[in-house]
Amino acid sequence: MESVPRLLGLDSGVKPPEPSGDNDSTSRKWLYLEMKQLFVEMSSRGDIWSDVADVYCDFEHPKAIASLAPWMPLAPGDEPGEAGMLRRWQAYLEREGLALRAGAG
Repeated sequence: MESVPRLLGLDSGVKPPEPSGDNDSTSRKWLYLEMKQLFVEMSSRGDIWSDVADVYCDFEHPKAIASLAPWMPLAPGDEPGEAGMLRRWQAYLEREGLALRAGAG
């Protein structure tokens, strides 16, 4: 299991969410952290795609991870199947991690 500071991105420059008046920013960080945790723990979970779908619903259907919800249609050019979903998930984590480290959100 990942250490909490590492999972929260404290070793990579991503600041943990703090209470603020900016709900969008806080939600964005929590979404990233939830998706990162699921990705890290993927091999120890039963039905990972069910967990991803739960996060998608819990965060009120964010566009940032819509392509990871198993029932959502693919965008033009998206690779179908689990391999494609895993690549999109990894790309989301990389892109979002960079954006959060740069201070966006």
